[in-house]
Amino acid sequence: MKKVTLVFGFALCLVLSVSAGLDAGWWFYTVTEPASSSCSGTPLESCTSTNGAYGYQWAHSSSYKYIGFLFTTNNDSSVRCQSGIFLYKVGNPNIDIDIRYYTDNAGMPGTALGTSWSSVVNTTSISTSSTEIIFLSTDVAGGSTLSPNTSYWTILRASTIGDSSNYILLDASLDCTDTKIVYSANGIDWALYTTTRGGRFVNYK
Repeated sequence: MKKVTLVFGFALCLVLSVSAGLDAGWWFYTVTEPASSSCSGTPLESCTSTNGAYGYQWAHSSSYKYIGFLFTTNNDSSVRCQSGIFLYKVGNPNIDIDIRYYTDNAGMPGTALGTSWSSVVNTTSISTSSTEIIFLSTDVAGGSTLSPNTSYWTILRASTIGDSSNYILLDASLDCTDTKIVYSANGIDWALYTTTRGGRFVNYK
């Protein structure tokens, strides 16, 4: 699998190339090292197995603007400074994606953590084969508030909706410990997508 690191933000270092300007006040950088001296890039909890791998459609209709998967932190209390999520696309969607951690509320996403969403990735940079996409933020998307050995949700948000020929897929595996994926139109009301697979991801400190 390829690994793509894409970062958006104001105070990021180790910039190797500026690719394009997006919305006012935001810039797009490609980096090959962690963008902050506080982020060692050391993996914490993860599920990278490809056993029974399957892509769950997302951003193909208005009912699927958000998608999320459950995960459980390990006993390391370090800040989760970045998260790698395995994504791919069908067609040529042009959609901005960001993520945020949510608490778990009786098996469904609860309260959003942190003060902002993560860095932004545009789908034009995502492959048609499963690739680990790195998201990070100076706010760490609420990473500093995560407690050890606790269930949380990683929620992904699409800026706009594609169509039946242009959309994103969240890659998932049968081997993930937390086998639950949900979707939502508004980020408030959630519906179960599956309870047999979990999102493929790596959280880093």
